[in-house]
Amino acid sequence: MTGETAIGHTREDLMTDPHQVNLIITNAICDAHKDHQENRMNPEEAKQIAKCIIEALSDAGFEIVPAGKPNGQAELVR
Repeated sequence: MTGETAIGHTREDLMTDPHQVNLIITNAICDAHKDHQENRMNPEEAKQIAKCIIEALSDAGFEIVPAGKPNGQAELVR
């Protein structure tokens, strides 16, 4: 998932923390299955699915960036 984007930034520059993005997606996948004991998702399998999702989005030209300030720093809104 490395490489240059259309505006010359690496994907890692645009994401606050690529591992955090992966963890958020992984947790969402696991949470979607938590109420179904017989279909619980193995966290390692969910992690691999999350990586595939991020790669597919990236290959399609999408970038995951924090919402907020134009300089890419996330801003906490209450």
